[in-house]
Amino acid sequence: MKIVAILGGGDWYDASVNHLEVPNDMDLEEMNKKYRDWYHNEYCPRQSSNEKPEYKTFHQFLLEHGAIETDKVEEHWEI
Repeated sequence: MKIVAILGGGDWYDASVNHLEVPNDMDLEEMNKKYRDWYHNEYCPRQSSNEKPEYKTFHQFLLEHGAIETDKVEEHWEI
């Protein structure tokens, strides 16, 4: 397993960092492509049809595919 930080949000207001342990063979670029595919081809069309699909973030998507939450990282602010 390797420890990764998944950075989310578009600006300071909704910024997030989630630390996960992912399998060594999990390709995050490939997983991001799969997540974007899910978002554009499953979530958005269902949302547009007035269904109420459950939204998930990239880190939630990774958890569904074998990643686990971790507290093995100590965060520290420079300031």
